[in-house]
Amino acid sequence: MSIQAAIDDYRRDGAAILRSAVSLEWIDRLRLEIDQLMSDERHGRNMGREGEGRFHGDSFLWLRSPVLLAFLREGGLGEVAATIMGSGQIRFFMDQLLVKEPGALKRTPWHQDLLYWPLSGEQILSIWIPLDAATPDTGVVTYVKGSHLWGRFLESGPFADEDEAQGHSGPEVDFAEACADAQPQNSLADIRKRPHLYSFLSWNVQPGDVILHHPMVVHGAPGNSSTNQRRRAWATRWLGDDARWDDRRPHFLERFAADEAFPYPRLACGEPLHDERIFPLIRTDSGT
Repeated sequence: MSIQAAIDDYRRDGAAILRSAVSLEWIDRLRLEIDQLMSDERHGRNMGREGEGRFHGDSFLWLRSPVLLAFLREGGLGEVAATIMGSGQIRFFMDQLLVKEPGALKRTPWHQDLLYWPLSGEQILSIWIPLDAATPDTGVVTYVKGSHLWGRFLESGPFADEDEAQGHSGPEVDFAEACADAQPQNSLADIRKRPHLYSFLSWNVQPGDVILHHPMVVHGAPGNSSTNQRRRAWATRWLGDDARWDDRRPHFLERFAADEAFPYPRLACGEPLHDERIFPLIRTDSGT
């Protein structure tokens, strides 16, 4: 897919695929570094269910990894982010490691990223980097097509098993309660209950491919039902010219505010994201 086709898909659907965007040399380096970081038991946590495969989650790995920081600066995705968002300047926000080992059956429930972030603006982009081949069977991310255009935050609960007890994180269809004249209600509960009313996007991906998604698009992921294939994914978040600090709603960064070792930003609501400690400048208006 060309970069222009990816831009068109991203604007229309809220998500797009870009094939072979990361060199395999970088993929090899990232795999080694990610596995090394995962071996440090001081960081990350298992978000999976007891008795199932490990679902390892961690964030802000770039703050403790020169290799990951070098990739962010030199791996080419800053230029991709600038082109997709139409932004001159690119800063980096955060990264998140999401590894579903074989048998990690817990789903990632439907959600919108921006609801949890102290940010506002249209030029905010996630780039999901698979370090292993991924399919719906191993937990590749799935999107509700066009949901970034619904224009509002959707009520969402914690990522807990009970939230998905009667729902779906993938486009499995149950027509038992379908009505011939039913209309979508554009809510997370409706997506879970009546997925047949929505259109979904998902891709089979190979290492080197990346998935681009809008901060307001509804997305989730199935568990990894494979018995022998890992699903290592590194989600990176990029900020353009119009992104601003916005802490008017509760957000996940609040838990770091009292941590003296964490570079928590001291910004006023609505202020540009000029704090180099936590929002490093990756690309300037001149493209360097």
